[in-house]
This record gives sequence, structure tokens and C-alpha cells, in this order.
Amino acid sequence: MNYQNKIIIDYLTMTFKVPGFQNELMDYLHFPTGPEVIATRNRNFDQGLFFMGVRVMWNTESGLVMLDCSGQGCRTLESLNPNFSWDKLLYGFSDWLTTKNEDGHYIAHIARLDLAYDIFDNDEITVDRVLKYIKNKQYASLSARWHPDFRYDDFGDTVIEKSIYIGSEKSNRFLRIYDKALEQGVTDHKWIRFEMQNRNENALSVVLNLIKYDFDVGYVYKGILRDYLRFLTRSRDSVSDPKHINRIPTCRWWLDLLSHVGKIKQIYLAGIPYNAGTLHRYIEKQTSSSLRAFVALNDGDITSLIEIIEKAKLNFKQKQMLEAERLKDKLEYREVIT
Repeated sequence: MNYQNKIIIDYLTMTFKVPGFQNELMDYLHFPTGPEVIATRNRNFDQGLFFMGVRVMWNTESGLVMLDCSGQGCRTLESLNPNFSWDKLLYGFSDWLTTKNEDGHYIAHIARLDLAYDIFDNDEITVDRVLKYIKNKQYASLSARWHPDFRYDDFGDTVIEKSIYIGSEKSNRFLRIYDKALEQGVTDHKWIRFEMQNRNENALSVVLNLIKYDFDVGYVYKGILRDYLRFLTRSRDSVSDPKHINRIPTCRWWLDLLSHVGKIKQIYLAGIPYNAGTLHRYIEKQTSSSLRAFVALNDGDITSLIEIIEKAKLNFKQKQMLEAERLKDKLEYREVIT
């Protein structure tokens, strides 16, 4: 095994409302057909095949198809097809993830997408150190912001697991920090994993951010992690108002681990009620006469108007609309060049 720091996709579950798509999907994945392939089914899918962590299942009546890959399955996908790449796979389904069919449902749905950051032989990054900062209240998290769920499993004299959970496993996003070397029985290397599970709209947000940042998985995960959690130079109790926690500096070791990548926020492309058309109609109906009067007052010179606009601050809704439009342009451009 190559003991070098890396960030990987470590779990993937997608469903497709495309009857018969399982054949095309398995052909694309180079899914094997030999005796090692196991037939499988459950209450939602009456047929399916399983191979080394990769499960392709389908419902002959509803036409629903599912691709489910565990951590091992993700590595299997990478090895089955010599030309496989995550950007091709997820880019290829991006139109389906953002397009609804006739019954109002998206053609494809990404139910789960996990990202894992493996850190080797780093004396500054240990589960014990993270736990110390948590106990000292030297952290800030978006998960249940003031009451995150932390767990540490230490059974008597024998430590069989060192894990810290930030958030709830039932939520659409939670982070697990654990001693991977202990789990895997590795004794000659230190190995800590920061594993983030993303479900439903959070999983889609990861894909949209990957598209936005040209599928730089490492950069995107570090940015998401920095937005989700940070460790502080002093306790949260050192400020009287919880709103002032942002004034406490972030620890240098945490910034170094994330390569000083800036925060990457969630993107919720689907279902945004405020879009370019909404904005255009608002300007046309509500402000066009005022803008005309302002330009006339300045004899057609719009320099001062531009200066006013450049100083204006965008609210959250406006920022989300701009992100959605940029991504829409990028998806349309990708469709033209592929």
C-alpha cells in the first residue's frame, strides 16, 4: 500500500429512473459476467448483481435502477475499466441529476457520496489531539452548531476503536474522524482518516462543487471541510456571545492540513425559486423607471450608477442564483464539447 496523504471518493449510491438502463450501466462499468458475480435483490429491487463491493440493482416494474458502491466498490470501479475516471462518471450524469422527467422527478438521484481524507505519519494530526480540542471546546462546527454529537470509543485497557463523530449519522452530512491504522491493524504507520458522509441534497452539492472546480476532489473536500469544521486557538467559552466565535482565530495546524484552501459552501441548484428570469422581471417591473430617471439625471452617463452597483453587497439568495446560473452555463458548455 502507498502510505501517502490522499483524498478519495469512498462511497457512492445513485438511482436512475430509466427503465432498462442497468444493461448500459454495467457495460459502461465493465461489470464482469463470470461465476464470481452474485445475484442479489431486496424489497425495492427484484433483480440485481453484486461484485466486490459494487451492486447494480433494478426493479422491472418501476424501471428504477440503482448503483451502490462501498469503499471497496469504489476501488473496484477504478480497476474494472482502464479508462474509468470519476469526472467522466459524474459529469456524464450531471444532466440527469439536474433535469426532471415528465412525472416531475429528477432522472437521476445521488443518494450518497462519501469523501475520505487519509493522513499518514503526521504527529500533529491524531484522534487524541482532536478529542482534546473538542473537550476544551476549541472548535466550531456547522453540524448542530452549538451541540454537535461527539463520540469516542475506548473500551477499558484495550482500545479497539478511536472514533469521533461530528453530527448525526442519520443526517444528510456528518463527519467521522478515526484511527484507520487501528481499524486495519497497521502497526508500522500512523493513519488517520477524516471521512465525510453526504446524502441527498448534500451529495448533489458535492457533485455541483466538483463541476464548479473542474473536479479537483482534493481542493473541493478541503474547502467543504473548512466550511464545516474548524479548530480554535482558544475555548469558545472565552467569548461571551456565541456569535463572536468567528473572531477566535483558527489553529495553524488545521489550516496547514487543509492547505489553506478557502471555505466552499453548499450549492443547492435544484428548486431555486429565484433565478435569472425572476431577477429580470423584478428589475423590469420594480426598478426600471427609477433607473431611467437616474440615467437621465446624469445626461446618459452611467458611471456613477456602475459605482453604486459595484459597492452593493449580494444577499444569500442572490449569491445562490449566480452560482446556479454559472453551473448551468458550465453544464451546457460541457454538453457541447463532449
